[in-house]
Amino acid sequence: MTMAHGLEARVPFLDPAFIDAVMKIDPEHKLITEARPAEKHALRAAFEGTMPSEVLWRTKAMQCEGIGMTWVAELQSRCNK
Repeated sequence: MTMAHGLEARVPFLDPAFIDAVMKIDPEHKLITEARPAEKHALRAAFEGTMPSEVLWRTKAMQCEGIGMTWVAELQSRCNK
């Protein structure tokens, strides 16, 4: 419901203590660099050792529910025609 109205409301991230801690992180540490190639590196690093690495450090995937896994290839094919 929140996303339908442009609101980001993921409950674990609304905790005031969490927000306070995140706001104190140097913005440089939030950037994607060669040393930190994954999105949300600091968050992922915080869970190191509690989750399997293949889950924790996997790349982001497109959400394809309802439109199939090949929609990008299909769209490119139609554009090329």
